[in-house]
Amino acid sequence: AACQSRCRYCYWHDAANLPFKPGIMKTELALKIINECAEYGVNSFKTNYRGESTLHPKFEFLTEYCKKHASGMTLIDRITNSNFQFRNNDESIFRGLCNQTKVKVSFDSFNKDVYEHQRFGSKFDLALANVHKFYNYKNRNNQIVIQAVRTNLNKDEDLQHEITKRWPAALVSIRDVVDGRL
Repeated sequence: AACQSRCRYCYWHDAANLPFKPGIMKTELALKIINECAEYGVNSFKTNYRGESTLHPKFEFLTEYCKKHASGMTLIDRITNSNFQFRNNDESIFRGLCNQTKVKVSFDSFNKDVYEHQRFGSKFDLALANVHKFYNYKNRNNQIVIQAVRTNLNKDEDLQHEITKRWPAALVSIRDVVDGRL
């Protein structure tokens, strides 16, 4: 329950009035949950819920642990706003994303002003560079889904075409026009 963006259609846009307590899950609790899921044979594990899980300081470790404990056709899934910054060229977030079987990336517009308005607090150039780098990342063998929210600001963009042009092997998911959080 932490996020560095304040997307206009998300709980985080009004961070002062969140309907939950923000924070980072303790590593011990995350390991307990992963162990219980493995014990019960859970076949789908999502590493996000109320924010950006790449902010967890042990993100790579936890996704690697989850991958090691997954059995059979377990889907390890997460969504990211791709607005992460690295210290000293540390690529642990990319390695952590590579531990997932599917990564959904939120990317709503190829117009910088529209993107930064909708995904308030996010940086268009940073997100675009991160998505491109991850799409072409060495040893990446998971599925990427580019997920867009269509609003009144980007309704005239051909998002399907723009996404497919840049990342042809990615799946595309576009949610219809949304005007605020309903």
